[in-house]
Amino acid sequence: MKSSPVTSEAAFYQNILVQRRKARQQQSTVVMVVCGLLQMLWLVTGGVLPLWGLLSLDTYFLLCPLVLGTFTSIFIAGFISFRRARRPVTTEEITHLRQAERTRLFQEAQGILPPAYRPIRITLDILVGLLFAVGGVSCLIFSLPDRGLLKYVYAFCLHGTALYLLHAALYEKPKRAARLPHESMQELRRRLALGETMSTSEPHDMHQAM
Repeated sequence: MKSSPVTSEAAFYQNILVQRRKARQQQSTVVMVVCGLLQMLWLVTGGVLPLWGLLSLDTYFLLCPLVLGTFTSIFIAGFISFRRARRPVTTEEITHLRQAERTRLFQEAQGILPPAYRPIRITLDILVGLLFAVGGVSCLIFSLPDRGLLKYVYAFCLHGTALYLLHAALYEKPKRAARLPHESMQELRRRLALGETMSTSEPHDMHQAM
């Protein structure tokens, strides 16, 4: 497929798809490398742990099919994702992404917010944050007789999660939801302007996008 001019809307979406493919290739590579290292580590532990008396040889052989099968399945999934990410970007993918993005931006410009910014989701985040906060307070109260470090660490994690959820639900998401329609409208205008400057060498692609 011939690359679109850098000033065209098609080139804009093509660049997005190319960047997504590069990111997917990197993620797939990391998954395959990690799975390979974990398989090697498991094989090494099969010789070390029984010698140290931490794991019997029978238990090791019993777990081998499950552990190695899981790592192998993840490795194969990563390899398939890597192969798909190496495929060139097609005109159909560009057209589909362009139409989907125009629909999303148009809806957001009209005030139709994504599910993450709707009142029901924000209310749910607040409730979950309060539950984490109550859990953290309860953990601290019950840890007063026993001043174990683990209980304080656990309570700190609960309070940290609660603060994050409440801050996002009460401040970040409402602020972002108030700006989203205007930002989406500006972005939609910019992308439509890119579509208007598309070169005449792509009339068929322009016809599909419209």
